[in-house]
Amino acid sequence: MKKQFVALIVLFFCSSVTLADDSATLEAVERSARAWLELTDAGRYVESWSEASPQFKTQQSEANWTKKIQSIRAPRGTMEARYLAAAGYTKTPSGFSDGDYIMLQFYVTFSKSGLSRESVTLEKQIDETWRVAEYEIK
Repeated sequence: MKKQFVALIVLFFCSSVTLADDSATLEAVERSARAWLELTDAGRYVESWSEASPQFKTQQSEANWTKKIQSIRAPRGTMEARYLAAAGYTKTPSGFSDGDYIMLQFYVTFSKSGLSRESVTLEKQIDETWRVAEYEIK
């Protein structure tokens, strides 16, 4: 009985550490995503491209990104509120090289278009930072 109790305590401790690590990782990823999204909210599209992951930059040039995001964001008006709706981890998202990725989905309200959904995929970099690898809005 004593061995079972000790095993239960060890199991509880290990799961708590894992949950704490997951929570800290999610907080770091969400902070990175929100900082990047603030750049797009402010119309600082060149900076948002510069702050994105190398994979993001190989998918589109700075000029193409700026043109694309302007055409998507301008008709929506200013961002009024953003709420994290979901988060998921994967090693191999479709169309990406293997790595560590976290996909976040936000519900966002804009002044002209109302409610939208943003999907932001962040990629873990060699220096342990998380950078945006993909952005979609619907």
